[in-house]
Amino acid sequence: MKKKELEEAVAAGKDLTYANLEGADLKGADLTGANLRRANLRGANLEGANLEGANLAGANLIKANLRSADLRHANLVNANLTYANLYNADLTGANLADAKLADAKPTGATLNGADLRGADLSGANLGYADLRGADLRGADLTRAKLEVADLRGAKLEGADLTAVGFDGNTIWPDNFKPPVRHHRPPASRARRDLDHQRRRTGGEAGCKQKARTMNTTKKRSPSMHTNEPTTRADETHGDSEGRGSSAVDRCAEELCAQLAQAKDALIIANASMDKLIALRYTRDGATARDSIRLALAELSSAAHVASWL
Repeated sequence: MKKKELEEAVAAGKDLTYANLEGADLKGADLTGANLRRANLRGANLEGANLEGANLAGANLIKANLRSADLRHANLVNANLTYANLYNADLTGANLADAKLADAKPTGATLNGADLRGADLSGANLGYADLRGADLRGADLTRAKLEVADLRGAKLEGADLTAVGFDGNTIWPDNFKPPVRHHRPPASRARRDLDHQRRRTGGEAGCKQKARTMNTTKKRSPSMHTNEPTTRADETHGDSEGRGSSAVDRCAEELCAQLAQAKDALIIANASMDKLIALRYTRDGATARDSIRLALAELSSAAHVASWL
């Protein structure tokens, strides 16, 4: 069905339930009040379309382009808007209860007073969105981006905000405690290889155990000056040595952590150097060698500091 035919059908009040409009070019179409319940609009181009008051309950809008579309007071209950482009769309007062908006892009969208109860907004980009007075109770906002979003008056009871992204310009509802931000980038291939190497060799834990063993052995070793009589000061020193053993252990663990970090850097540098050699990419060979030398120097320094244990 072409754009003009669809507009005429909507104007005539035709029921378009279950209509197949997959991939249709409906840019700027006037579909005010259209009944498109459970319609297939997957990948359709609805940029700038007027869908005010339209019934899109249960509709398939996966990867649909709704950029700057007018969806005021539209019924989108249980609609699938996964990966949909809703940039700058107007969803004022829209009903999106239980809708699927995973990885959607409602960036800069107006969702003032929208009903988003139980909606899946995981990974959605809501940056610069107007969510004032929106009902987000029970919504899934894991990994969603809320930078510069306005959530004044929004209801967030029961919403999942795990790993949500926000910044100092995000406006939260009054008396709402924002979640703790965790800055943990995804593991690189070099880091995964390094973790595998640690599991094989015992890693940092093995280094700490060796330090404890070495420390215990040195404590139990006899004094080099065995012929000298034991004095009151020596006894006092022995008591203080027992009390300070835990501090020594902590220090040993810290130093071994430094050794482990240096070893990690050396492994990564060696891997980089091997790849460069294999590719005959000699221009960066000096940089890789510098990394290896730096790691070796760091390892030697840490080993020197730990040698007194």
